[in-house]
Amino acid sequence: MYSPNPSCESRENLQKDLIQPMKANPLIVITKTVRSIGLKLSELLAMGD
Repeated sequence: MYSPNPSCESRENLQKDLIQPMKANPLIVITKTVRSIGLKLSELLAMGD
């Protein structure tokens, strides 16, 4: 289906770009998320000391 509204179409493409890699490799996404959370936590702990 072709939508005449270009902004709507690009939004769908964006969602595809975000969802596709997550379907393809959820482990990498989870690992990156955990790592970034871990970095934030360690920064907070370092500030607390």
